[in-house]
Amino acid sequence: AIQLFSAKAYDIVTIMSVMTFLMLPGTIFSEVLFHRMGIKNTCVVGIMLTALAAWIMWFAAHTRSWPLEVSAVILAGLAGPLVGNACTALSGSWFSIDSRNFPTAVGSGGAGAIATALFNPNAVTQMGQLDFEMFLIATGASVSAFCFLFIYRETPPT
Repeated sequence: AIQLFSAKAYDIVTIMSVMTFLMLPGTIFSEVLFHRMGIKNTCVVGIMLTALAAWIMWFAAHTRSWPLEVSAVILAGLAGPLVGNACTALSGSWFSIDSRNFPTAVGSGGAGAIATALFNPNAVTQMGQLDFEMFLIATGASVSAFCFLFIYRETPPT
């Protein structure tokens, strides 16, 4: 990212910190939307914003635009809690109080973060590969969004 955007290491670290700090306003936003729109519609907003952020990140990498990358990270930081916070709400509505800890932990877990941490250092070894990786991430986010729209049910599958 430093080479791609001609940014300083401090800028990269700062923007990642900004994304972390956006979890609090994103969580407040998700709480408001959960009560007004319900779990599914809040998640739909979240996954669509996340997919949009992923495509903006790809375009930013493709055009080497640091301001676009910053705006995409901000959008992703605000959209993340809309989906991430649904895990506890979903567990609360689908499972009894004695059974909800495990599904909440699995749904909220960091499997994606672990996969990314293991995948990125090995996959992106040249600057030109970052553009393609961002394309794959955006495609995956879009496919996930469409799968969610067609598969998610408001009630438990049993």
